[in-house]
Amino acid sequence: MTGTKIMGISVPVVTKGESPLRTSFTRGYAITGVSSRIDETADKFERILDVIIEYADIETRLKRLGEEIQKTNRRVNALEQITVPSLKEQVSYIRQALDERAREDLFRLKKVKKKIEAKKKAVQGA
Repeated sequence: MTGTKIMGISVPVVTKGESPLRTSFTRGYAITGVSSRIDETADKFERILDVIIEYADIETRLKRLGEEIQKTNRRVNALEQITVPSLKEQVSYIRQALDERAREDLFRLKKVKKKIEAKKKAVQGA
């Protein structure tokens, strides 16, 4: 079993060794001692085994991708339910603080302007 990356996710790859389908002579039984149905069954078994290995590869990839999707969904939910509302509250607080500062600055400017005008009147009246 080796690994590969799909969309940045490490996914195992199940592979079969490079052994070709065996012949009647290499299966380990005497041709004369068994019927032709045994040979047919052994051939079908080896082909089915190849398909099973291929499906096992696909299944392990899908399981791994499914696990990663679940992790990503949990992260998205955490962002939507916790982080984003928290950030919105912080933005609201900062806006309120800035508005309050702006009102205080406006009040100070008006007060300073009145003092400057009062000094100008005092200087002109003297």
